[in-house]
Amino acid sequence: MIIIYNPMGALVGLFGLIIGVALFVVTQSLAVGFLAIAGIWCWFGRSKLNLETGKKRAAPSFFFIPLFYWGILVAIAAYPARLVDNAGGLNQGQPVADDPRADQFKLDEAGLRTNQSDAPELSAALGMLISETLPSEPFNLSVKSSDDAVLVLIKLPGLKELSERNRRALLEGVRNAAQQQRPDVQVFVGIKGKLLYGAILTPDQPMQVGKIVSKDALYAFYRSEETPDEAAVDAGLNESPQSSPPTQPDFTDSVMPSE
Repeated sequence: MIIIYNPMGALVGLFGLIIGVALFVVTQSLAVGFLAIAGIWCWFGRSKLNLETGKKRAAPSFFFIPLFYWGILVAIAAYPARLVDNAGGLNQGQPVADDPRADQFKLDEAGLRTNQSDAPELSAALGMLISETLPSEPFNLSVKSSDDAVLVLIKLPGLKELSERNRRALLEGVRNAAQQQRPDVQVFVGIKGKLLYGAILTPDQPMQVGKIVSKDALYAFYRSEETPDEAAVDAGLNESPQSSPPTQPDFTDSVMPSE
């Protein structure tokens, strides 16, 4: 009935969804996609004046509600979508975007699309590790190294099906593989699902696993960008734990949804 009596509503609604999804794919931002949909629906979803009759035409509608009002609801939803984009990215009341390291991380994170790496031997070892432990899981891998540290980002679309125990085992396996090649290296690991991070490992903090884990801790990889005073504070407060001997991760339990 909606398509028969108000085909314009269906067309405008579909057009907004297509543009919103396309922008989300390009920007990897839910908020941008939501705002694009809201803008299109608000602009084209209003009733307009018929110049010939002088009367207003019926507004494009969905479920008999003008798309203009649907657009307002989607625009409001863009705020929580922005919080999801940041994945807990509010640091002491300030957006993470204020941290210059966030831009550096975003560039390295974009390398997941092309499996970007500046350490090909480590990437090959990690690729083999993931393929052997999760043989049926597709994945993307990005590796960025510095003089004393390495940042490993992994994207597993099926991460939500991986138990917390297996996530910890995978984090440990990645760390051991990296330290097997460079014994004194500090290892930073982030494992991302379709949209959000669900497992984080850094030298200075315990492993973090869950449905949503803040990626902020991974910014510490970019210590070289800190001021001398900040670097001195980090050196005094954060001591790297002794590295564990390289071992194969234990995936003896079956892969099951995390609680």
